[in-house]
Amino acid sequence: MVLNLTTVNAAVDGWIRAYPCAALEPETSNVNPTVGQVATNGATIGIGDGRICFRTAEAVDLVVDLNGWLTTASSVGLRPVASRRLVDTRVGLGGNTLTAGSLLEVSVVAANSPATAVAINLTAVNPSVGGFITAWPCGIPRPDVSNLNPEPGVTRPNFVQVRVGLGGKICLYSTAHTDLLVDLFAEFQPGVPTRYATLVPQRLLDSRSQDRLRHQSNLASVLAMGSIVAAQANVTAVNAVEPGYLTAYPCLDNLWPGTSNVNFVAGLASANSSLVGNSRGYACVFASTRTELVFDLFGVWTSL
Repeated sequence: MVLNLTTVNAAVDGWIRAYPCAALEPETSNVNPTVGQVATNGATIGIGDGRICFRTAEAVDLVVDLNGWLTTASSVGLRPVASRRLVDTRVGLGGNTLTAGSLLEVSVVAANSPATAVAINLTAVNPSVGGFITAWPCGIPRPDVSNLNPEPGVTRPNFVQVRVGLGGKICLYSTAHTDLLVDLFAEFQPGVPTRYATLVPQRLLDSRSQDRLRHQSNLASVLAMGSIVAAQANVTAVNAVEPGYLTAYPCLDNLWPGTSNVNFVAGLASANSSLVGNSRGYACVFASTRTELVFDLFGVWTSL
């Protein structure tokens, strides 16, 4: 099940984890609430017996939006693409700065592409006021949900899986005046055999821990399986000393792609769901500035 999780009115900084109620509770986290801010993150969670449970470390309001679901009965599969930036309104790439109440149409695939949906990252850069951004397929009415909740002066991303609309476009609506980045990671196409397989959520890397070799070995053993195309993970920056960003990418076969997955500020935990390609059993996370890193694995995309 593909969800968007939004935390509001956090009493103190904390974390929330989502997991199938029928499974054991994992040690992972999905979104990190922050005092005085609205925090948002996507989550792909196994259905189990049809119930999803949420555990919060501290008192907070939670909004859960359903974006879709993944089924083995579908003929549509994931096709990772070379990560690339489609929109950067700071430099006029793909559009200009969004004003309050504005609509931006983004060509995510060619008009004649068979792709039915895309996996993207939306990042609001230095919004002037708080608000929300909604992504949906162009050609239908805007839904009453949000995908990203900008906060004044805060650069914040969110991972979004959205259907492709008319002409290969998705539409983005913003209630806030903000610059926007759109990074493309994958397409969903009919006939592609890659399917999503849920795993028991597990923490593969926590740089705050001294047992780093064990975590690195776990990550390699999961991604080394030949049928694994990509991993679905949550990447979290913790205890950063200054603002920066993280990029997760298949490093052995690709150069740094110029995209970002997580944008963080000093002292606050910042997380984002990330689709990470498999590179001969490895994946890399590039940090633009010094920070601790937590890598939680929720599932894999496999060609079996």
